[in-house]
Amino acid sequence: MPELPEVETIRRTLEPLLTGKRIQSFELLWARTLAFPALTDARHSMIGTTIAGVRRRGKLVVLELDSGDLITIHLRMTGELLYRDAGILPRSTEREPYLRAIFGLSPCAELLFYDTRKFGRISLYTRETSASLDTTLGIEPLDAGFTTAALAIILRRERRLKSLLLDQHLIAGLGNIYVDEALFAARLHPLRPANT
Repeated sequence: MPELPEVETIRRTLEPLLTGKRIQSFELLWARTLAFPALTDARHSMIGTTIAGVRRRGKLVVLELDSGDLITIHLRMTGELLYRDAGILPRSTEREPYLRAIFGLSPCAELLFYDTRKFGRISLYTRETSASLDTTLGIEPLDAGFTTAALAIILRRERRLKSLLLDQHLIAGLGNIYVDEALFAARLHPLRPANT
């Protein structure tokens, strides 16, 4: 499952490829991949816009559109994003059953969203609702504001340590792999109360 480091790597890879590309089409091949809004609303808001930037928020890849809207892509367990120059690279026919969404980009490119287990989600936040993305997710571990003092405040809660560290409302981007490894390296039991 992609966690903060993997999603950041994906973001860094996609940013130079996607920035400045215009969204010409959006094809949804499995309806539940689009969390919100409805497909017709999503298409109406996406098509004709230009990708102004690519960032990461927690475990989300965020496509910033020139309209002020945001497209978020949550890869969950098996989601993958593949940039394809439509004029050069053919699509993989063996992976075709796992293709869930296609962003048609100009000039002559595609961003393909594959997801074997169908857990991944795409969402569209309008300029008006995009602030909720930042308010629902906690502090970023890579931000300058994530200090030992900030972590100490989070750890004051009376919850089990691992469960607290995995709470995306408190700290955005941490997942089982890195939390387990960090707790093991620190010799801290995951079920230990965080405030002890």
